[in-house]
Amino acid sequence: MIDVLIIDDEIWVTRLLEKLIRWEDLGFRIVGVYHDGREGLAGIRELRPHLVLTDIRMPGITGLDIMRETQENGDAPMFIIISGYNDFEYAQTALSYGALGYLLKPIDQKELEKYISKAQNLHTQKQRKWQEEQALQNSMGQMTENLRERVFLNLFEGVGNPEEDISSLNSVLRLNLMQGDFITAGVFLDTEDRAAEVKELITRTIWKVNLPAYCYEMLTLPMPQEMLLVLNYAEGTTRKIEQSLFHMFDEVLSSKPACGVTLGIGEPVGRIGELSQSYRQLREMQMSRLVHGSNRVYNSRTEPRTSQDENQMLYPTFDISLKQAFNGGHASEVAKLTGFAVDRFMAKAQKYPVLLMRGVSRLLALYEVNAAFAAEKYPFSEKRRALAGAGSVGQIKQMLAEIAAELIAARAGGEAASGASAMQKALEYIENSYTQDISLSDVAEVVNLNPNYFSEVFKRETGVNFKEYLISKRIGSAKELLRNPAYKLNEIAELTGYNDTKNFGRSFKKTIGVTPMEYRKLMTGNGQ
Repeated sequence: MIDVLIIDDEIWVTRLLEKLIRWEDLGFRIVGVYHDGREGLAGIRELRPHLVLTDIRMPGITGLDIMRETQENGDAPMFIIISGYNDFEYAQTALSYGALGYLLKPIDQKELEKYISKAQNLHTQKQRKWQEEQALQNSMGQMTENLRERVFLNLFEGVGNPEEDISSLNSVLRLNLMQGDFITAGVFLDTEDRAAEVKELITRTIWKVNLPAYCYEMLTLPMPQEMLLVLNYAEGTTRKIEQSLFHMFDEVLSSKPACGVTLGIGEPVGRIGELSQSYRQLREMQMSRLVHGSNRVYNSRTEPRTSQDENQMLYPTFDISLKQAFNGGHASEVAKLTGFAVDRFMAKAQKYPVLLMRGVSRLLALYEVNAAFAAEKYPFSEKRRALAGAGSVGQIKQMLAEIAAELIAARAGGEAASGASAMQKALEYIENSYTQDISLSDVAEVVNLNPNYFSEVFKRETGVNFKEYLISKRIGSAKELLRNPAYKLNEIAELTGYNDTKNFGRSFKKTIGVTPMEYRKLMTGNGQ
């Protein structure tokens, strides 16, 4: 509906305007009627109508004064001026101010309807333009949110420039970052059930304790099972930020959230390009809940520290055993080795909780090394985030086993494709070179494969080993040449890749069952 407000010091005029047309049938509603100019102006400010019908001359304040006042304050309504014949110059001035038109007294119904229709069309245009602008702003806002997420996830993974320029980020991402300290913190939810409800509670509490007031900038990144925060604040005020985070978390717990929650806090860093350090520590804190439980705070600055290397918790040949299991395509063996390692990490984490996440990260790094063929395409970063959010040690083992199975399957598929391509190239090379002294190693080198692996692929694809295939190719060619009496045996031996006639003869008889001369006689009736 289009809201209408009427101002005229003559009561009979306002009553006539109210009854002259069926306002609601046309999509309008009268929200206020005033008989004093100043009261009418106050009504405009309070009711914010879309359209105002006002007399041009009234005691105390004129219709022109009302138009000027509303235009100066912005977001002025549309105006239709009511005037007498003697007020024509005032009416002209009103038109120059943007009035839709003026009605002469006594008011004519058709004239009123004409201007009402004009107001309706103009209001529709304004609404459409506003909707388009809102849609554009929402689209731009969503694009900015998506870009922020990508940029900061890259920063967390250590991708990009460690000397990242704050001013450029502010410009592109519409932020207010400043020189100071940066820290990552996250409230992790034990389950995705009712996650939206718990996240809304966390958001309200963040504002309730006024956490943003202590920061230059506070950025919230969307995660499926977490409220992840990046805080930028004045150098030397980390303790105040931590206290605000503690206060926020206490308030969340006191509200009895629908699932278990854990607050993890990374250490502060002095540059935005170093956020990966704080983020890595945050993930270590987050996984610590699997050791000592949820509904508590894990702060990397105060949790027990250790210099123990996670590699020291594994037997010396673990890396070799894992590599052999990967190379052999034994997903079950990889899962067994991984499960053993996770149990070792969990045992050590009872004293130093950070060792659980560090150990899991180490295992994933070994997976990546042993799956170099898939490193560019496989989402290791996403898997690392998913592992940090695992709900139990058993789930960690299961996830790692699934990742290993996916990598081994990808490797098998890649090798099959590369093997087929290599075989085609190898067979073409043999076809063009069998008359020369070539070996399996020569062909393997041509197709850039390890000789042992090439030998396996060759037999799998052709059904015979390389030597058998080469002999078959040479003897097949020799049989064709023996049908032509013009070729001598020594010439045929040379043309089929044999270094002397004696070797050719032995190979031919072993393959065909008769000597070359006997074969010629059988085929041509001529033993010459």
